[in-house]
Amino acid sequence: MPSDLNIHHIKQTFVKQHSQFYCGLACLASIVKYYGGETTQEKLQEQSGTTLNGTSLLGLYQAA
Repeated sequence: MPSDLNIHHIKQTFVKQHSQFYCGLACLASIVKYYGGETTQEKLQEQSGTTLNGTSLLGLYQAA
């Protein structure tokens, strides 16, 4: 297992998705939090154009 993979830190920075349409946003929010940033799924939703149909890969890229 790589030394830079800290399971405890991963568990602390995990973000649970708000709904079934927010899986990509929760993943992106977890990555941001893991690296010390701050954001919300609501802010990412606005930036990515997430709708009830979900998020496109382009939308996640633009939000990132």
